Amino acid sequence: MPKSEAVSVSPDRLKPAAAVRTPAAEVPLKALSLRRNFSWALVGNGVFAVCQWGVLAVLAKMLGATDVGRFALALAVTAPVISLVNLNLRSILATDTRRESEFGHYVALRLAGTGLAFAILPLLCWIAGYGVPMTALILIVGLGKVSDALNDIAFGLVELHERLDRSSRARAFTGVVSIGAMTVALWLSGSLLWGAVGWSFAHIATLLASPFWIGKDIFAEDNPGLPGGEIKASLLAMMPQWDIRHLTQLVRLGLPLGAVMLLGSLSINMPRYAIEEYLGSEELGIYSGMVYLLMIVQMVVLALGSAATPRLAKHYAAGDLASFWGVLGRMLALAATAGAVAVVVAAVAGPTLLTWLYTPEFAEYPDVLIWVAAVAGIDFIGTFLGVAMTSMRRFRPQLPLMLIFLTVTTVLCYWLVPSYGLMGAVVGS
Repeated sequence: MPKSEAVSVSPDRLKPAAAVRTPAAEVPLKALSLRRNFSWALVGNGVFAVCQWGVLAVLAKMLGATDVGRFALALAVTAPVISLVNLNLRSILATDTRRESEFGHYVALRLAGTGLAFAILPLLCWIAGYGVPMTALILIVGLGKVSDALNDIAFGLVELHERLDRSSRARAFTGVVSIGAMTVALWLSGSLLWGAVGWSFAHIATLLASPFWIGKDIFAEDNPGLPGGEIKASLLAMMPQWDIRHLTQLVRLGLPLGAVMLLGSLSINMPRYAIEEYLGSEELGIYSGMVYLLMIVQMVVLALGSAATPRLAKHYAAGDLASFWGVLGRMLALAATAGAVAVVVAAVAGPTLLTWLYTPEFAEYPDVLIWVAAVAGIDFIGTFLGVAMTSMRRFRPQLPLMLIFLTVTTVLCYWLVPSYGLMGAVVGS
């Protein structure tokens, strides 16, 4: 359809899939600079990471390392299946500079995927032989993760428009409410199950508020001429579009990335599976507590990746390779520096930090924390290389790389953990 051709909108169907947008003149939207986007993403992801770590710290202080391990296992069980059905649609949307698909198509596919994922979780629990209490915990955590997956699509939309201030506020809100709600629930009930209900509530609340934090100006630019008031127009813009042709195209594009996300999630969680099988929930809680400390730095890396993805995609699409490699080079230098600093901090103050932030039993493994920091530094570099490949929309080559990595991780973890304990899990990761 030519750009000058008008697009009609109805409540049943927002507009033809091939329509090309023109910014709404009455609601101008200005993209933020890369530096401001990074700053906002750093704040939002930083607050979220601190709060996610705080969730484990609260569990350790109020219930102990064993319940930290149980909660970590619930996260480890839910993450891979949701990663697969997500198809990494957030990155596809954030790099869809030519707008080959509508936002409603992404919403429809994500709804179908998350529904399938949540239906699979009870089957996984049955296959794994988890009892009723653990299965209930996994399903409650899964509900929060499903809500997070739906929020993820909205994050992709604001990333496309280079307005990470919106998604950063939402992530910060989720983090603060999650730790607050879990703390209150634990204080009132003393039950991990009710604490997980509080944690999931925060993710659901962020999803329900998404028409407000995304912003009417983004919806107006994406869908000029939507009828009704601001709230009605925003809700119409978020309605799923069940166009089989477009959904099939998105599945074909996203399936390699979904498989990559699945393999990546399994690789991250493989040490947890091995620890839970050979060492038990208490050791799993200690390992998870250490890993989540480095998650704070990882969120800084992800913040820069989120801010840089659309900019790298535009540089590459325009053939401006000098700018593309310039941005990527600075990102890799930052990743290496962050890893080095993490190792130094772990070596100098590791036991003190673990005792203060958790309990003395966590401080009995100072060498493990140093190696966790070293491995995290390597992961930071790998994350940015993955961001570069995604920005280039080179999705398929990532699959064999992640398959090799998962195979090596699985073999090392199940070989080393029985003999070397937590240190074996770190080396295997």
